[in-house]
Amino acid sequence: MSHDLRNPLAIINGYIETLQIKGEKISKEEQEKYLRIISSSTDKLTKLVSDLFDLSKLESGQMQVKLERLKVQELLFDSALKYELLAETKGIKIKSQICQNLPIVKADLSLIDRVIQNLLDNAVKYTPNEGQILIDACEVDHGGVCIKIRNSGNGIRI
Repeated sequence: MSHDLRNPLAIINGYIETLQIKGEKISKEEQEKYLRIISSSTDKLTKLVSDLFDLSKLESGQMQVKLERLKVQELLFDSALKYELLAETKGIKIKSQICQNLPIVKADLSLIDRVIQNLLDNAVKYTPNEGQILIDACEVDHGGVCIKIRNSGNGIRI
């Protein structure tokens, strides 16, 4: 998480310093390019901070979880479709191995969707060109569902 926060801050800081140091020497096109990069990094940072606040609210019981019955496989297929075009630009294949007859689960749809999209977003971002992302989902004991999203990237050391 600290890397995720520091990276956009370093980018923002670097481009602002460049604009300040070079000032009038930078062309209008370069200035606009730098400002777009600063804006994009600011958006990423804002999303990360928002996610941290939401996590804090969840942990402290300040956020209400809205449980509803849902079919996980439909959510996974929809999420995979959303990322398919982005993955294709890097030659990445998204494959699904979803067990048949998964039970209906009780979960907060928006929170589960957010987790799945964050995992897929990271998978696409960190999978090398021509790599692959695999989405697994199977039933576990007591009617639950285990979801795994793996990619052919280097991964994170634990």
